[in-house]
Amino acid sequence: MFASTMRYKFKEGSGAKGAQIWNEVVFDIGMEQEGVVSLQLLTKDDEALAIGIWKDEKYAQAFMKTGVFIDLLNKLDAILNEKPRAERWEAKAFGTVR
Repeated sequence: MFASTMRYKFKEGSGAKGAQIWNEVVFDIGMEQEGVVSLQLLTKDDEALAIGIWKDEKYAQAFMKTGVFIDLLNKLDAILNEKPRAERWEAKAFGTVR
């Protein structure tokens, strides 16, 4: 499985707003995409870490081609402290509690 992360650093006091925007723009659309296994957004203070787990990297790439990330950046622009940082991972172990 393929995992991608995106780290967001928001201006002071803007973390909750940033998380709300991410949920509105990314989450529902992302969960409907072919090949998605899991989407998560972790937050602390004015930072967020988005985690996407995909069956294969090609599905993550197809999702990025929908323009959702451009839309997200446009909506976050005024509250970002810096450009989000992406990282690519290979998910060696993944599980959920049933």
